[in-house]
Amino acid sequence: MRIWEWDMKEHKVLEGTYNGQFQGIGEFHSTVFHIRQKGTNRIQTIWGTYIIKLNLTHMKIGSHVRIEYMGDKFMEGRVGKTGKKKKFHDFKITSKSEKIPMGKLDGRRKRI
Repeated sequence: MRIWEWDMKEHKVLEGTYNGQFQGIGEFHSTVFHIRQKGTNRIQTIWGTYIIKLNLTHMKIGSHVRIEYMGDKFMEGRVGKTGKKKKFHDFKITSKSEKIPMGKLDGRRKRI
């Protein structure tokens, strides 16, 4: 099975079934979330930004999720070392919990 990284700037909406997360990925020990995309059945990965982590970390595997990229936003009252406002990716996330049989899940994924 091939895993695809979601290109949020090209495809603004990702909708599908939440398949779990992997923690401790890469040099900065990041979290990566997996969504089985509706329609194509591809597994899409999403790196755990603050907003993504806040919404997906405790989501049940098998839940329906819709993630919409809202563009780049600037933090109010926060500036970086260069004196410019800090920028972040903004997302609108909605979900609906669904129960699916355990046999449909890949056993390597972390249960939440």
